[in-house]
Amino acid sequence: MTKKVRDIMKILRQFRNIIREGLVGMWRNLGMTTASVISITFVLLMFGFVLLMVLNVEQVVFESGAKLQKIVVFFENTTPQDKLAEVEKKFKAMDGVDKIEFTSKEEALNEMKARLKGDDYILEGLPENPLPVSFTLHLKSLNDGEEVAREAKAIPGVYKVQYYNELVNNMLRVYRGVRYGGTATIGILLLIAIVLIHNTIRITLQNRRREIQIMRYVGANNYYIRGPFLIEGLLFGLLAGVLSCGILYLFYQYSFNRFNPQLLDILGIGLFIPDQRLAMNLFVILTSLGMGIGYLGSIISVTRHLDV
Repeated sequence: MTKKVRDIMKILRQFRNIIREGLVGMWRNLGMTTASVISITFVLLMFGFVLLMVLNVEQVVFESGAKLQKIVVFFENTTPQDKLAEVEKKFKAMDGVDKIEFTSKEEALNEMKARLKGDDYILEGLPENPLPVSFTLHLKSLNDGEEVAREAKAIPGVYKVQYYNELVNNMLRVYRGVRYGGTATIGILLLIAIVLIHNTIRITLQNRRREIQIMRYVGANNYYIRGPFLIEGLLFGLLAGVLSCGILYLFYQYSFNRFNPQLLDILGIGLFIPDQRLAMNLFVILTSLGMGIGYLGSIISVTRHLDV
């Protein structure tokens, strides 16, 4: 066996021992281990809830915005046809308008009958078609909406401009509130989790102080002494990540089955589908974040309280 192979085998044995010592340390301080895992799990659950909420609110906002990215301009029934032709040219010349659709009185009546479905008989008794002609202006961007609506209202013969800018703005405010409020909450919980892990590792260090001194005397290197405590932190985060991922995915799957049909009926927009891809993304994100939190808490404690 060559020296290089012996060195590799030595490193592997040390790594195995470090993992074993980390597991032993977790078992010796089972109460603090449980508290640390629960605290990280709670942080990760909050992070996951906020993440899923932001993603779904974002989907509703931007898909709704895409559907509302238009302005409907209604004209009085007395507006002559040649006037409508001039107005169409004005609309095409507007900077914020992408394309235009004209709806005649007859087309508007047919659309009304289609929406009423089996109840369209109520329109049969009307002496004449009361519905107005309209232009639907599809916007290049939601930011152009207010200016285009203002210009449309100033055109003679216009009696109504239908635009949902306020609704879109309110939805965007909700989205920003969820994102910023969730971020602040996660930040606070993150600090609490790091402090708790720091205290757990500190107690472990105190309990094993004599053992650590013996390891120093026999020539153990810093990597070997510090390793078990860092492994503990990583394992805290890994366990919390797996636990939080399972809880979050089951909760989201239940919520999806419970509320998605109603959202589709009301808004025509559904939630993210809880498929295998979402489960895998949650697992990667939550376990990575959990292990990062655990490692950070451990490295802070080892650096402050372990003089090696």
